[in-house]
Amino acid sequence: MPSIDQNEIRHEILEILYRFDQENPSNIGGLTRERMKEILQIPEKQLDFNIFYLKEKMLVRLFEVIHSWIHARITAFGIDVIENKEMYSKQFPFILQEIHGDVYGTVIQAVDSQVNLHRQVTNVFQHAHEITNKKTDIEEDLREEVNKYLTRLEEELKKKEPDLGKIHKLWKWLKKNATWVIPLLTQVVLESLKMTIE
Repeated sequence: MPSIDQNEIRHEILEILYRFDQENPSNIGGLTRERMKEILQIPEKQLDFNIFYLKEKMLVRLFEVIHSWIHARITAFGIDVIENKEMYSKQFPFILQEIHGDVYGTVIQAVDSQVNLHRQVTNVFQHAHEITNKKTDIEEDLREEVNKYLTRLEEELKKKEPDLGKIHKLWKWLKKNATWVIPLLTQVVLESLKMTIE
């Protein structure tokens, strides 16, 4: 994101957090620092400078560790500012800053795809558990084992940096012992792996 000024960065951070919160309201932690860095593609010092500025203005809440932060979330006041830009333009002139269209599109797409995939993984695995629990032609021990493997695979796929070796082992076991869930899970597992590799 070369030749971008501080006002544009501040505006983008708020828009990203607003969209993330809107798409993922149950995530109380907010967006991770690593994900924000990936999306904005700016130096770390520049990110910190602007996010701490937004925190001081009470537009953003940070979950902090010693001398740094790990998650950011837009505050209710920040949401008001984004939704009523004209009203707050004197207090926060940067809010009317124009965001470069292609960059903004990429930002929103990145947040959306991450949030949507996360939701899709949750839904598909929930369905897989339901099918497994309704099956009448399997032993109770196998049912428990399948549910355990499904949970482990879901957790691994949702990690920021999933372990491909673990995914392969879990998938192999499910293919051998729980063939009924494979057609349901295949697409979402492939999508998750694609995002990991990218």
